[in-house]
Amino acid sequence: MMQYQLLRVFNFQLFLLLILAGVVQASRAAENTVQIKLDDIEIFYHGLALDDARRPINITRDDLPRLYLELARRALAANPPESAVSQAVRANQLLNAVLESSPTTDAVTSSISKLDYLSDILIYENKGSPLFVREYERYLGILRSLAGSNKFKEPPHLESELRPFLDGYLTRNDEGYKSCSDPSVPGPPDYGSALWNEKMDLDPKDGFLQQLQGKDTFYYPTKILFFNPKAPNPPGLCALLKRYKVTTKSKKVKELQIVAVICESYETGKSCFWEKPLVNDSGKKIEEKDLENPVNFGISSTWPNSNGGIKRDPCTACHIGNNSFIFYQGSDLCYNQKFHPGKSVAGDSPCFGKENQWSAPVGSLLLPGAKMDVGDDQNRCMTCHELAASAYDDWYCRLLKYVTGSHMPPNGAKEGLSWDGPSPGNKYEGSVAEIREFCQKQ
Repeated sequence: MMQYQLLRVFNFQLFLLLILAGVVQASRAAENTVQIKLDDIEIFYHGLALDDARRPINITRDDLPRLYLELARRALAANPPESAVSQAVRANQLLNAVLESSPTTDAVTSSISKLDYLSDILIYENKGSPLFVREYERYLGILRSLAGSNKFKEPPHLESELRPFLDGYLTRNDEGYKSCSDPSVPGPPDYGSALWNEKMDLDPKDGFLQQLQGKDTFYYPTKILFFNPKAPNPPGLCALLKRYKVTTKSKKVKELQIVAVICESYETGKSCFWEKPLVNDSGKKIEEKDLENPVNFGISSTWPNSNGGIKRDPCTACHIGNNSFIFYQGSDLCYNQKFHPGKSVAGDSPCFGKENQWSAPVGSLLLPGAKMDVGDDQNRCMTCHELAASAYDDWYCRLLKYVTGSHMPPNGAKEGLSWDGPSPGNKYEGSVAEIREFCQKQ
């Protein structure tokens, strides 16, 4: 009898433990299913989303319809109710729809396409409104970057009140290929070409995730490939960057997160940027092996570029310094130092580009008519960063705050430098203070 009672007590305790384990598991599951919101994205840099604690945010394609819906509703609320586009959007029920919890791929693509349309017309038809929040345009760029190409193959089926805005939408979002228009800029080889014959992995200390620690944190190294063109090509340099993310941490499954190319002219400093969308028109993810298909591998003939294909993209904001590649003396990324030591042109920097020559991205939204006065000493950083901060408001300033002291300014002088300051004795302290003050006024 005693043994029977002990067994009953043991079974009851075991039952309680199982219930408790279930509660804990359910609680953890609830934590893991907390829905991502637009404001959670503190920094977005070429496909890499970070929160305010600098932790990566994993945004899946299934998250995009809900984030698009949030953006469209916020943009509608910010627009004057008497405007034509506001009245047209309010006259239909698209923003009142309840999204499916487990939609099919086709349903996700359809939702993204329509919500992209509504977000676009709400943002651009009323940009002049004093009530309008400029960062909505930035959010739209983030969602489009995550979603890939969402062009309509043919005019969508829209409610009649929304059709008058279709032509403007299609014109704004025409991503047709345009060649790099400056003959001084070398053209990149095809993706996978043997001409990309000099390669390196990005040192973790030069990456955006170097602060992350812990046994569960693992990232495949960012790879950079170089093409140094020979005659009759114009002298210059091309670099191809591939960044990965880990989709299944337990098995360390990697997925290509971004593939992009920069080519810069040695003679003029002009440069072009190419970035391959990693989602096709049907919403299907393009894998790395797919880039070797002739449909995709022609960088210089099919990838959107900075001469018109990459619209409202902030890449040029970060690449208008003394060279497009952001190679500084003392950095592991210095091309001439790493691959051709001692062979630099006399009087030039050991890194790519001519001494005191500033790069000029082709098609840049920032540079036309801008005076590139780099100033002296403390002011050497201000002009380029002010141009970018003026165009991209607090998003760009958040990025500067994040990288000051870790990536900016050049590696040889970053010891002890702080965005929040003070940094006594650091020769760049004045520059950082000046940029910070400018950002606080934006």
